[in-house]
Amino acid sequence: MPKACLISSSRSTSPSLAVLPTVWLGVLHALEKDPGRWKFPSPVRIVIGGTAPPIPLMRALDKHNLHIMHLWGMTETTPVATVGRLKRHMLEWTEDQRYEVRGKQGWPAPFVELRVTRPGPDGKDVEARVTAKHPANSRYVALGRCQLL
Repeated sequence: MPKACLISSSRSTSPSLAVLPTVWLGVLHALEKDPGRWKFPSPVRIVIGGTAPPIPLMRALDKHNLHIMHLWGMTETTPVATVGRLKRHMLEWTEDQRYEVRGKQGWPAPFVELRVTRPGPDGKDVEARVTAKHPANSRYVALGRCQLL
């Protein structure tokens, strides 16, 4: 699978690829095992979902002109809820700071409202303000709830 991914992406004119995160570990291994075999003269955006990718993987693939952009979503958000992308003002940050942001779940996508909590000292969720009954709200989530009623 990793070699097939490399062959098709090195021949493609498409600037984006969407493959599961675990495949990219194999792709990186193939790139490092046979340096110079696959070239990517133009940047390739890799769109992955699920768990945020490991920062060392992102750093290593960036050196090959393969750049990971992380998306996260649930069935109810159809399909994307967050996008792991740098904001314009972050481009001036240090390389480590930029990777730290890219290695997280990301920012809410347009028309998505998130309720973000963290565990408090007593084990209960703590948040600044409750914004919704549900942890993720979007037009699609609302339509799905209406159909259930």
